[in-house]
Amino acid sequence: MSKRAKRHADRRTRAFHSALALLLVAQLAALLWLIWHRTPHVPMWDEWELANFFELADRDQLRLLDFWGFQNEHRIVLPRLILYGLIAATGWQRQIIMVFNLGIALGTFALTFAAVRRTVGGRAAALLGVPLALLLFSFAQFENWLFAFETNFILAGCGIALALWGLLPRAARGEADRAFVIAIAGASIASLSTLAGLLAWVAFLPAVWWRGPRRLALWCALALAIGVPYFQGFPGRAGGGASLGQIARYALAYLGGPLGYPSVPLATAYGLLGLILLALVIGLIWWRGWPDARASTWLGLALLGLGSMVLTTAGRAALGADQALASRYQSFSTLLWVALLVLAALILARALPPGAGRRWVGMTPSLRAGGSIGLLLIVVLGGGLLRANIYGLREGNVWLAYLQRNEECVRQYDTAPDDCLMLFYPVADLVRIHAAFLEQHRLGIFRETPTTPDFAAPPRAGTALATIDRIGGTAPSQGVTIAADQPIIVVGWALDGAARRPATAVYLLLDGRYTYRAEYGAARSDVATAVGSTGGDRVGFTTTLPPGMATPGRRHTLAIRIVTADGNAYADSAPLATFTVAAPTTP
Repeated sequence: MSKRAKRHADRRTRAFHSALALLLVAQLAALLWLIWHRTPHVPMWDEWELANFFELADRDQLRLLDFWGFQNEHRIVLPRLILYGLIAATGWQRQIIMVFNLGIALGTFALTFAAVRRTVGGRAAALLGVPLALLLFSFAQFENWLFAFETNFILAGCGIALALWGLLPRAARGEADRAFVIAIAGASIASLSTLAGLLAWVAFLPAVWWRGPRRLALWCALALAIGVPYFQGFPGRAGGGASLGQIARYALAYLGGPLGYPSVPLATAYGLLGLILLALVIGLIWWRGWPDARASTWLGLALLGLGSMVLTTAGRAALGADQALASRYQSFSTLLWVALLVLAALILARALPPGAGRRWVGMTPSLRAGGSIGLLLIVVLGGGLLRANIYGLREGNVWLAYLQRNEECVRQYDTAPDDCLMLFYPVADLVRIHAAFLEQHRLGIFRETPTTPDFAAPPRAGTALATIDRIGGTAPSQGVTIAADQPIIVVGWALDGAARRPATAVYLLLDGRYTYRAEYGAARSDVATAVGSTGGDRVGFTTTLPPGMATPGRRHTLAIRIVTADGNAYADSAPLATFTVAAPTTP
């Protein structure tokens, strides 16, 4: 290459790098803005189940083995540990967790881009950087960026990128050994983040084969060491009831999701095109006799994307092709398109002789085939990625705004309608149970709101005048035992004894430690007459403690905390009643 041509090539490379940097800055800025201004402060869906770990810890019953348990069919050990630590450190501030996830994704992009550079060189990598960024940071994956629980998919993607980078060939033996250890660590991270991560051990077997029999034996042994205990007690579900047509549509829509979102027909067409392109790439590599460690590694990435499609289709096909476009699934379906981009570039790099011109006339048939695939990929990716990003940004923003408008119902969980609570988890009663726990420990949406008013003035002694009339429909004097699976409904009255007026607010105190907001203001004319209330008779209260808030098999005390009538202080009554939660019966 002449000096002039080299200068032109260097300028083009710098221009591509600048475009990539600008795109990444724009993507990250937009995602950070959405995280801090559009995401609700309330846990979403599976995220609620993390409260179980804090409830166990609160009772000194949390074990390390609890993190190993299944989440549906996944063992998300590492994401659980990370999320538990982040929640404990931040008070369940979801936005910080999402920023952390975004940082992991940025590391994934850096590893993938480094692997591309090692495979096709710096100039080609600069050209591929923009479509890679549009794929890996696609707004069509808005669930991954804007739902804190998606650490499992994002961390699995980072593990896969580590394995990919570590399995590419190295010249020096010592460097190759270190890279292989990194690849093992990456596959292990992916495996302990989500079920599809286990496929890394299988998909990358051809790449490991090039590293020699000893490394291949070690790779297989570690795969068995993780895989065998992983599947003990596996609760897998099959997509029963799905016809062959439904299975095919689901599988193709899954693969085409990164480009066809949110249209099922378009995603299905893109999925079919992706399979055709992959077959062409594999056929061309074998025809030209080019299979080696580099090509095998990227083919392994494509196989991993296909394997995740098979797993997800097996478990979800009966739910319909629309479900295949769930944005979180694109963490894995994107892998096919990343691999196709790099493999096409690798074919061109090998078919194009050093110093060859850019003219189509005179190119070899294999170079023309590779060029055709590359041009087709550019057109397919360009149009599909832009469309999917635009729709993903729009739909994600609309959905988050809707959740933000309704998140206040979680703060009012004791009186909120089921329909509102079910926006955040499909079982409203579980939301109430976990929201009560979050309120007591000032987590999440309750982090900035004290469970009782925090006043400068100290509590006033002797001003809480209250009585508990019934616990679970029984008078406390008769001895109360509540079944472990039943809510605890407490009814009584309370007022500001010093002012002889209704309180500003009333809370139930469980064991002198936990507070539960009461629904206050029921008419109690009998109490107003008996105590001489001067502010009316709206002094009755009702409080419902969800099941699981009191430890079975022990006696618990109840007291009342009132906020004084002037709203300037609060006061606690002496213990007013006791009850026992029956130990759960075992079949």
